[in-house]
Amino acid sequence: MTQPALAALDVRAQLDAQTQEIFAHALRDAAALLNRVMDYDQALDEILEMVARSVPYETACVYLRQGARLQVVCARGFEKYGLGEWIQDFVLPADALNFLRLAETTKPLLISDGELWEGWATAHATTPLRSHLVAPIRSGNQIAGMIALDSQAANYYHEEDGVRLAAFADLAAAALNNAELLRQAERRAQQLSLLYDAGLTLNRVLNSRTQLEFLFQIARRMLRTDRIVFMRYAPQENNLYFEMGVGLPADTQTSLRARVFSVTRSEGLEGWVAQRRLPALVQDVTADARWLALDDTVVKAALAVPIEHENELRGVLVALSYQADAFNAQDERMLILLGNQVTAAMELTRLFEAQTHRQHELEILREASLAFAATFDRATLISQILDYALRLAPAMNAHLFLYDDNRLLFGGAKWLDKALDKKLFEPREDGLSYAVARGGAMIVVDRVDTHPLFVERRWGGALVGLPLRSGDHVRAVLNVAYRQPHHFEPAELRALQLLSDQAAIALENARNYAETQRQLHDAQLLHRTGQALTRAMSLQEMLERLADFFMEAVSVQACCISMLDVTHNHLVVMLDRDPILASREAPGVRYQISDFAYLQEFLQKQQTLILQRDAPAG
Repeated sequence: MTQPALAALDVRAQLDAQTQEIFAHALRDAAALLNRVMDYDQALDEILEMVARSVPYETACVYLRQGARLQVVCARGFEKYGLGEWIQDFVLPADALNFLRLAETTKPLLISDGELWEGWATAHATTPLRSHLVAPIRSGNQIAGMIALDSQAANYYHEEDGVRLAAFADLAAAALNNAELLRQAERRAQQLSLLYDAGLTLNRVLNSRTQLEFLFQIARRMLRTDRIVFMRYAPQENNLYFEMGVGLPADTQTSLRARVFSVTRSEGLEGWVAQRRLPALVQDVTADARWLALDDTVVKAALAVPIEHENELRGVLVALSYQADAFNAQDERMLILLGNQVTAAMELTRLFEAQTHRQHELEILREASLAFAATFDRATLISQILDYALRLAPAMNAHLFLYDDNRLLFGGAKWLDKALDKKLFEPREDGLSYAVARGGAMIVVDRVDTHPLFVERRWGGALVGLPLRSGDHVRAVLNVAYRQPHHFEPAELRALQLLSDQAAIALENARNYAETQRQLHDAQLLHRTGQALTRAMSLQEMLERLADFFMEAVSVQACCISMLDVTHNHLVVMLDRDPILASREAPGVRYQISDFAYLQEFLQKQQTLILQRDAPAG
């Protein structure tokens, strides 16, 4: 036996008589320590110092279990072997033989000579340590760690030492429990403080993205997690789409934006939560079949909760950690509470944005009403209607077709910021425009590629057709189209319908105004003509004045006045103002009425005939 080993045995012999009293005092001091020291690391270090007073050692370690590892959290005596820094990072697997024995027996483990024991750690080969004493740190029914003592002398520790060390290990367990309770209390206080800050945010910030970013930062601090992700729910498609997150690398955000989570098929952890409206806590995502991994594999644990408002799903909030077993039930409760804050923020923002948008719509409708009331020119009015339609709905284009005598006539179009005054296409008889005109009701098509009216003309967008009615009659059809599929919200359709109603009234007013102006013009023209005929001194002059009246009344370039000679069944030309001299007939020229079928029809029906120039006479 070496000289240091003999010296150690001699010291042990001298301490035997005083051990019990020293142990009692050390245990009392350690117990008092728990009431005055709140820092766990400091408490463990002082417990090891008090252990040395009744159970001497060369080196001592406190291990705590962290998942599948035993991590050194406090150590003494290794500096003299040049291992002070090394021991701070030393880790044992949870299946180390000494720890397994502790877990089986829950009693101290005494190793009289480590060189003869199969579980002796490789690290001890670099030191002259021989004896080994280990006591379990128990937390309830679980072994949370252990206190390990080492001595240079073989057979140094006895069973009494194990009993004493177990007493200090129980105090270490109490210190661990106190520290955990303090940590939970501090974390709870911090979480409540952060929730309070979140509530204040809702009262002073109305921008939805700013609100969510701030709340997600709070969630990240509250749960001490690495990432927060929000997936927004699209009820029309029953899918989840990535909206925003914090702590996400750029490539991960790109991957999320390209991914769709089907709620119907319960795709991914997010789809499962959305479908069942239940939270999900996953301590190891690699062992959970619901988890759909992203391009990176750093995420180890996940916690997801549904975001709802009045039983309506708005999305799923997900916390992600790079550490397995990162979340607990308390974290789940806190994320649910924060989810309620997120719901309140989203609803408040939605209401504010809806009110702002509504005010914007009302202002546009007010401007449209004033503009329509001041416009009586139909072409100008149509241009205004298209302009205000695209201001209400940020669509790709708008078309207006006039409906008269069961036919649609092109009125005007505006394509993005470019107005068009030519017809782009003829409305199909079996298409949407005619269906709106004949049915007198609005038709909404969110996706033209799946609508029966567009079986033969699929162009990938969305369209709404609105009738412009005057009483029971449809006067026009307004079409507003989007380049991509688009869900028309009720508020959007309501605003377009109000615009259509105003436009219909304006078009009817313009039509009535034009008719009134025409009648006034005709009355004035008749008055002037009557005066001119009264002053006429000859038949030729009267014919000239009548020709002036006819040409101005119907806005034509030519006029021919003839008289019927019923006796001879002749048509006699009295005055011809054909601008084509070669076609002009001289006064007195006679035509046989029987030679012209249209003249015979005219005489029989006594109705106005409208003929195109150069049309076949017979």
